[in-house]
Order: sequence, then structure tokens, then C-alpha cells
Amino acid sequence: MSGDFIEDLGRLSDDELYEIVGMDLQGTGLGVSPADRGRFGRFARSWLDNKSRQLWSQIQGTDTYRIWLESAGRDQLVDPDTVGRILVEDDWEPRASAALALLLVRSKTAAVSDAYDIAVSFAENERDYVDRTVTAARALALKVFYDRDMSNTWWGRNFVVERRRIYGQLALHFVPFISAEYLTEPMPRDDFSHAVARAFNSGNRYILPVLVGDVKVPSELLLPLIGFLRAEKHTPEELAAHMRIVVDDSRARGLQPRDFGAVVHDAHRDLTDQP
Repeated sequence: MSGDFIEDLGRLSDDELYEIVGMDLQGTGLGVSPADRGRFGRFARSWLDNKSRQLWSQIQGTDTYRIWLESAGRDQLVDPDTVGRILVEDDWEPRASAALALLLVRSKTAAVSDAYDIAVSFAENERDYVDRTVTAARALALKVFYDRDMSNTWWGRNFVVERRRIYGQLALHFVPFISAEYLTEPMPRDDFSHAVARAFNSGNRYILPVLVGDVKVPSELLLPLIGFLRAEKHTPEELAAHMRIVVDDSRARGLQPRDFGAVVHDAHRDLTDQP
């Protein structure tokens, strides 16, 4: 079944997933060169641009989707495993169905402004751990914003501008993986340091910090009495399970997503206005 491939393929970029779908659509010979992979990817991208609406209509008309919908939470987005199973039932090859399911769900998530349960922020050194955490969280049907999913959306655009725009999307919780590199690399520091300070001062659980390594976090970034988890004490699967519990609690209490852009804007304004 396609579910066997979801976890492994979930770590791939959009471009790599398109290559897998293109190979299935066009068929492959004995050897596949890099040029062939590029051709497969371009074909699949064009094909999905034209077919995504039709595919979603077919998916939503199945008994499998209706059964999922009956148990879905409020505003929950269908998970890749469910979509993959539906595609297999429609005679898609399991590996290709998993790749196509991931692309469809990623696209749907990016298109819905309030789709994210969790949005992660991290330094590049921590990508492997974060990558595995994101995969585990998605296996628990959490909707996670992860920059690697945006390779196609950001293609040809100003990366910094697009990154800030995407982090202006709505999310229920923000999870920074705070390492020594996180505190020194310009991108994560610029994007989130003031937002973290402002959100902690508001006294809610909007931000769920994860400390990585023997990091000393300045008090203006992480208030001393704020609870945190340490990456070294939790496997990615355990951390994802904690995320699921917090998200379920927040949804049960009727909390709404927070706007990253507004938090960053207000935090910078407040700090600028200080004497």
C-alpha cells in the first residue's frame, strides 16, 4: 500500500516527488539519467497543474474519503496516507500514489491560509532532526508548515521575501528548534527572535520551544520560567506525539491560529518604541 512509502517519501522535495510521478506516468527504460529525471518532473508538474482539481473531485467522491470525513476534526485537512490509499484503489502504483498524495496535500495546505497546526523554525544544522519530526507529525495527521515543501512555490522568487510572507500565514503553534546556530544565523534570528519574545510575554502556548544541544538562550528570547523540551531527550516520534497532544488541547479549547506576520510587526514596533 502507498502508506508504506509515505514516511520515506515525505522527506523528499517537491521536485523529487514530481520525478517519481512522472516516471509512473511516462514509464521508464533500463536506465534513468539526470536529464530524464528532469523531463519526468517537468511533465508531471504540467500534468498535475491541469489535473489537480479533477483528482480532488474524484478523491472526495470515494467511500474512503467519506469515512475519513466522518471522523475528521474541525477544519482538518485530509492526510497523505488517506489520499494515497484512495489513489491505490484507483489503480495507481503504490510508490507513485504516495508521491502524488504528498504533492496534492502539500499544495492544498499551502493554499489554505489557516491550514497549519504547527510551523517549524530551525537552523540548517538541525534539518535532519526537524525533517524526521515533521515526518512523524504528519503521520499523526498534523498539518505542518516546513520550508522544504515550498521549493516549487518559491522557485524564481525572492527567497527572503517569500519566507517572510509564508511565515505570515496562520498557524496554531510555532515550534522553534533553538540551537547555538539558531541564535547566530541571520535568517532564523531575523525572522523569529522578536516574535518569540513578544509571544512569550503574552502568556499563552503559541510558541513551543525545543532546545537543541548545550545552548544558552538569552532571556529576551526565552523567558526563564517558560517551559521547553530538549531534543536530546525526545525522539522525533515522541516530540511529534507531544505536538499532537497540545494541538488537540488547543483545538478543544477553541483557540484560533496566530498570524506570524502580525506578531513580528508588533514586536519590532514595540522594541523600536522603547526608550
